[in-house]
Amino acid sequence: MDDPTFLTRAGILKRGILLFWWLWVTLVALTNSVSELKAFGVMPQSWLFNSGNYSLIAHSTATFGTPAWVDRLLLLVVILWQALASVLFWRALRAYHRRRPGRWPRIYVAFTVLLALFGAFMLSDEILHAYHVESAHREIAILLLVSVVALYLLPDAAPIDA
Repeated sequence: MDDPTFLTRAGILKRGILLFWWLWVTLVALTNSVSELKAFGVMPQSWLFNSGNYSLIAHSTATFGTPAWVDRLLLLVVILWQALASVLFWRALRAYHRRRPGRWPRIYVAFTVLLALFGAFMLSDEILHAYHVESAHREIAILLLVSVVALYLLPDAAPIDA
């Protein structure tokens, strides 16, 4: 890299934050996809690598008598939203790593898309009275906000040996 600030404590931390969120949302999308495939009967119920979120959705919507196809559709929408966030975090990580001028809009878009998903989750938790999962959704949203603030506030130019 020609950039002398590439190897800084803050630069490594910032790339680590973006890498973490990309890996996390990708893993969640994958485990939700397996849950979806299990719900459709494509994967065996004994398959352990899954989120269990289809069951959580079905349990939460049961109060309203929601048919199973709606539950599967809801999880599919979540998976697509997470896949979009995964792509956006990958693009933000690459843009940050390469020090591209447009990196900040990409970072903000990635965080905004994922924060919007957790906002939707919190609204759904209220509507469905799924209070047992609302705190987890709120905590993840807070971690996302702390991460984007840290990315913005940490300096880029503190050398690794300082």
